Amino acid sequence: YRGKVYFYCLLNKRLKFILRLNNCRNVLHNGISVSKYGIFFGEYGSNVERSSVPIYGSYDDGRNWKKVYSFPKRSIEHIHGIYFDKYSNSLFIPTGDFERECFIAKVPNADFSLLEIIGDGNQKYRCVSMFFKEDKIIWGMDSPLETSFLQIFDRKTKKITEGISLPGPVWYSKQFYNGSGVIQTSVEIGKGVKDNYSYLFFSKDLINWESIAKYKKDIYPMRYFKFGVMGFSEGRQNPSKFPIHAEGLKGIDGKSLLFSIT
Repeated sequence: YRGKVYFYCLLNKRLKFILRLNNCRNVLHNGISVSKYGIFFGEYGSNVERSSVPIYGSYDDGRNWKKVYSFPKRSIEHIHGIYFDKYSNSLFIPTGDFERECFIAKVPNADFSLLEIIGDGNQKYRCVSMFFKEDKIIWGMDSPLETSFLQIFDRKTKKITEGISLPGPVWYSKQFYNGSGVIQTSVEIGKGVKDNYSYLFFSKDLINWESIAKYKKDIYPMRYFKFGVMGFSEGRQNPSKFPIHAEGLKGIDGKSLLFSIT
């Protein structure tokens, strides 16, 4: 919160300041990984000077933290999130935002000594959230700079195939316990944003998607009053009952909606 990390003990009801971040105030929504290796997050901020971008880890449930890895200076702008993949027992870390800065780092161990870089820095590898299947990794591009597409990464061949074209950048996604999922597209500034609506898409198999709802951006300027975006909640959910919250969208800004897909 505001560039600081805290630990709150539920037993003695005390709040303890742990550390101060280098380049940012907060991390992206849903971007903290709680995995069998520990708790991890990376810094997300504008980082105009392109300073090194650290990843922090805790191996004792958040009581103590340390830098476990840093992306070198001038290599990336920031980290979009850290996600645990049960199929490969690895952490996946997407970065951004501009040319030669968009990669996905794969980390198969707890000390980050075996980090592998996937991608060549272009916008295809610019993503905020990801889906994991046994044979594939799937994400929607998070690019206002060009048209965003669904990207399907084959684990065996390490090749990407392009899925559907999307009306805007994908920030957040949610995979349900039955294997289906939802993604949203955001309204922000750039030629990759096709209209003034934030869309909700649903898929049974994470490959074939259909738009099931859309909400118009409100009248307030994006530079000062936020982009139009929907977000999802953590935890085990199913498509018959799941919450969505919204920002900058007409009629639902600052509200939560309970959705049911039948």
